[in-house]
Amino acid sequence: MKVIGLLSVVMSLTVLALVGAPQVWAQDTLVGKYAGSFDWELRGKIESRGMDLTITNMENERVRGSVTMYAGGVCRGAIPVEGIYKENQLLLRGKGGGAPGDCNVSFKLVSKGNKLTGTNGLGRRVELSK
Repeated sequence: MKVIGLLSVVMSLTVLALVGAPQVWAQDTLVGKYAGSFDWELRGKIESRGMDLTITNMENERVRGSVTMYAGGVCRGAIPVEGIYKENQLLLRGKGGGAPGDCNVSFKLVSKGNKLTGTNGLGRRVELSK
């Protein structure tokens, strides 16, 4: 009886570890630096501009990091962002950067492998990869 009881406990712990593993793995793999581009409108034309996203911290569904967009204008430098990651959806918002420090940014991205794709707050395309 003792062997069967111990085996049952070991199997239960193994199942719990496997069920919780995908979420922990997803959090670990989301943290890092992504580079890519976003669409930017300049003088009535849509152009692709460079962008970096660094995810520095993930705790449960909360995400923190910074974004740098290379579009010129007043929103220069790293802008702190934070948001939520749930079911492969990453929602980020931030404010800061530039001389006035009042650049508002938001992103709705989908995580697939080492890529994040979606739109910014203006509904324009964003594509990033790790």
